[in-house]
Formats: sequence, C-alpha cells, structure tokens
Amino acid sequence: MDKQRITIIGIGMGDSGNMTGTGKALLSGAGLVTGAGRMLEACGLQEGSTEERDVIRAYEPEKICRALKNSQKKEAAVLMSGDSGFYSGTKKLLEALENYREEVKEWREVSVYVEPGISSLSYFASRLQISWDDAAVISLHGRKDNLLSAVKRSRKTFLLTGGQTSEICRELTEGGLGDVMVCAGSRLSYPDEHIVKCPAKDWQAADIPSGQEDSLTVLFLLNEKPERFLMTGIPEECFVRGQVPMTKSEVRAVIMSKLAVREDDVIYDIGAGTGSVSVELALAAGRGQVFAVECDPEGISLIRQNGEKFGCHNLTAVEGMAPEALTGLPAPDAVFIGGTKGRLDPILDAIPGKNGSVRICISAVTMETVSQAIQCMEKKNVRNMDACQIGVTRLRPVGGLHMLQAQNPIFLLWGDMTV
Repeated sequence: MDKQRITIIGIGMGDSGNMTGTGKALLSGAGLVTGAGRMLEACGLQEGSTEERDVIRAYEPEKICRALKNSQKKEAAVLMSGDSGFYSGTKKLLEALENYREEVKEWREVSVYVEPGISSLSYFASRLQISWDDAAVISLHGRKDNLLSAVKRSRKTFLLTGGQTSEICRELTEGGLGDVMVCAGSRLSYPDEHIVKCPAKDWQAADIPSGQEDSLTVLFLLNEKPERFLMTGIPEECFVRGQVPMTKSEVRAVIMSKLAVREDDVIYDIGAGTGSVSVELALAAGRGQVFAVECDPEGISLIRQNGEKFGCHNLTAVEGMAPEALTGLPAPDAVFIGGTKGRLDPILDAIPGKNGSVRICISAVTMETVSQAIQCMEKKNVRNMDACQIGVTRLRPVGGLHMLQAQNPIFLLWGDMTV
C-alpha cells in the first residue's frame, strides 16, 4: 500500500528564521510543498516542479487535498503562517485531511503531523518585553467580538486587526477608553518591521507609517485601570430612551442569572424593546452573538443606538415579527422572550436546535400570559422548569421624607428546552 506523510508546518511571522529546527528539517525533506504565496516566498520557494520537489501555490483545503491526492511524493509539507494552533487555517485543513484520508484509505496510508511555529502573540509580547499569560485575545478577522467589553475588563488585550487600527482607536476613544495605550506592530519579523506606541486618543493625530494600517498589523492594548466586574442591572437612565417600554434594571439582573450567559453564547432577545436586555446579554457574551428581534421600528432604532453606545458590536437588531424573523439566524444557546404578540407557541416551535438543548427565560406581566407560558413549556417538555414573581419597590423622596413606590410586578419563567 502507498504511504504518504503530511506535515503542517507553522512558519512563524513571515521570516523563515522563526521556524523551529524540526520544521526546517521536515520542510527540507518534503517532496511536495503547498502554501499561500506569502508562505512560499518566506521560505525561498517558487511555484513549479523539479525532479526532487513539487511546489504548489494553494491555501484552500480542497485544493491542497487535491494536490496531495495527485502527488506520488511520500513526504508532503503544508506551510501555515504563525502558530498552527492560533487563529490558523490548520483547524479547517485537519478536517479536510481527515476526509481525504478516508477517501484514499483503500490504496494509500496517510499520516498527519503538525509542527507549530511562533505566534504573533508570543513574538510581539517578547518585542514589548511583557508577559501575555494574562491577556485577553481577540481576532477581528471576519468576527464580531465585543472589543470595548474585553478592553474594559482586561489589563492587556491582544488584537488581530485585519488592518482596522484607525477604526479601533476611534472606537476606544468614543467608548471612553482614549487613555488606553495602543502598541501596534506591523510586518513582524520582516526587515521592515515597525512598532508604534501611543494612547488611542492620539492615534489619529500621530505620524503613523502607512504600514501600520495593513492586514499584518497586530495590537496590544494596555489598560492600566481595568474594571474588575461585569455590571448587570445597568440603571435605566444609562440607556437611550423612547416611547418603547424598558425592562427594569432589577428584573434584568434576575434574567441574566437565569440565562447563565457564557462568553461565547449565541442568544436571542425576542421582543427586545429598547434593547436594554440585549445590551446586557451582549456585554456578557463578549465573544458570542446576540440577535435582538423587534417589530417596532422605533424599538429597532433604539436597539441600534444603545448597542452603539455600549460598544456592542456583537449585537444585531433584527426587524420583524417572530417566529418569521428567526429564519436564517444561527441556532441559539439561550433565548429570552420579552414579548410575543400572542405567538409564544409557534415561537418556541421555531427556535432552531443547537447541541440538543436551549436555555429559555420568558417574562410575563399578566396572569393569562403566565398560564399560556406554563402550558407551552409543558408541551415542549421543558426540563428544570421554574418560575418566580418579582416585585420591586424603590424609595422616592417626598418633602424631606422617603416613601416606598412599588413598580409593576413581573413574572419570569425559565428552564431547559430540548430542540
């Protein structure tokens, strides 16, 4: 049986001098080498074939697998930038290679080996002479992480920018983080490597080389005064208000506790109103996504304004009526239902499945809605179902004295729904 060994080699930042000794040895022995143009160039390789080696310019997993299948070389190398385990194409390639191995198993025995390189994170931290074991790590390459939330809570934040340094500094400044020190490193390890340090608020006025804005720029954001705790129950006056009803801060705090939001959750807020719950969900799920579904155009406008005010780039306003508006959204980990227009049953039926279970929390202000919610949850065989009634009473100054002023009571129902 034919045998083929495939090695995925992380070459580091771009200069082949950052490759490990093992990586260099594996590359030198490979009869087939594939990689993106920048990777090949960094290793001094040109596309083409010789008697000893075939060099193919490819970065798509499908194209790489096709080259491997057509090759008779027993040793193959695939070049990847940076560290193979750090925001690398290695993850998708390994999945494709597993399919390739299954496809050729009748006539070829395929083995796969991964040799890591130096990540931009560890390299840049060494250049700045700082540790990175306590840094938050964010990538903006095709992602919508909540940048402001991460920077507010972290003393150090490492960021893969995708060439958006000016926009990032503007966002930090507008979000009250203009004093955060921005350390920008571009074309790390290349001969024209350049590092700039300045506060976010001064970036626009600084004399910044053009290279600091390209896609090979990474940032360390240093915040000397990070917030230690994530705030829940944000006061109502902090939000942009309109004529749309808003969930009270005390109720929001209980909702957050019942949904037990995790950092990378996908969450729906159905009947989102002004977006006050949506904002708190987005702040908690900083690496996840929140979809605020609302049928009132004024509510949609308020959701977007409040999302922008709190820097929630992972919050998306979805205009329309549920359940129809849920079509095409990614499957959620958790769902808060604050308004249904009498459509609770079809809304629960329309929630797409993810890993078999979804945490749900439903609010109600009338006994009829409570009764309907219980019936719908029992019909859907919701596990760990529970409910509570929240009565909030606040102090109100009156003539030098303080009176108790009751707010309208609200019911919350929650549990785990199998989907």
